[in-house]
Amino acid sequence: MKRLSCASLRVRLILPVLMAIIPALGITIYSGLEQRNQARLHALEDAQRLAQEISKDHDHLIQNARQTLFTLSKISQVQEQDKDTCCKISADIMKQSEDYTALAAAKPNGDVFASSMPITRPINYSDRSWFQRLLKTRDFVIGEYQIGRVSGKPSIVLAYPVLDDIGNLKAILALGMDLDWLKQTIAKIKLPEGISVSVIDSDGTILFHFPEPGKFIGKSMPE
Repeated sequence: MKRLSCASLRVRLILPVLMAIIPALGITIYSGLEQRNQARLHALEDAQRLAQEISKDHDHLIQNARQTLFTLSKISQVQEQDKDTCCKISADIMKQSEDYTALAAAKPNGDVFASSMPITRPINYSDRSWFQRLLKTRDFVIGEYQIGRVSGKPSIVLAYPVLDDIGNLKAILALGMDLDWLKQTIAKIKLPEGISVSVIDSDGTILFHFPEPGKFIGKSMPE
C-alpha cells in the first residue's frame, strides 16, 4: 500500500513537469522546422537568382555574336571569300573580345578558308552537327559542346550563313563561345561557401562546373 502511494505520488509529480515541458518542446520543434523551411526557401531563391544571372549573360553573348556575324555576312569580301581580308577582320574582332575563342569562315563544302588564328593544316566543318543544321535551315544556329578545331579549346559554336541577294549560300561564319565566360558571372554573384554550380547542354554534357571546372567540363552529367 505504501509502495502504491509512493508510485502514485511520483506520477502526480511527473505529470505537471511533463505538462510544462511538452509545450516548450513543441515550440522548439516548430521553431526548428520553421528555420529549416526558411533556409530551404532562401536556397531556392539563391538558385533561381543564379540561374537568371547566367541565362541573362548567356543571352547577351549570343545576341552580340549573332549581330557580329550578321554584319560580317554583308561584307562583300566575306561573300567573295577574300582570305586575307577575312583573316584580318576576324583577328581584329577577336582582339576586342575575351568571350570567344576563334572566328572562322568556311566554304559551303565545309573547308575553312579564313580564321582569326593561323591555320597550319586543312580544316573542314562538314561533319559537325551544327554545320549540317545550318545547311538545312540557312539561319543562325547554336552548336553543342566541342573542342574547337581552330582554337583547340572547349567551346560552343555560333554559326551564321553568308547569303547573296538571291539566297545562294556563299560561306559560313563560325564563332566559338568560350565557356570561361561563366567564371565572370560566378565571381560577380559571389556565391556562399560550399555552393556548387553545374551548367549542362541538351545532351547532358557539362559545360561548366564551379568549383574546379577542369575536372568536369566535357563529361556527361550522371542520371
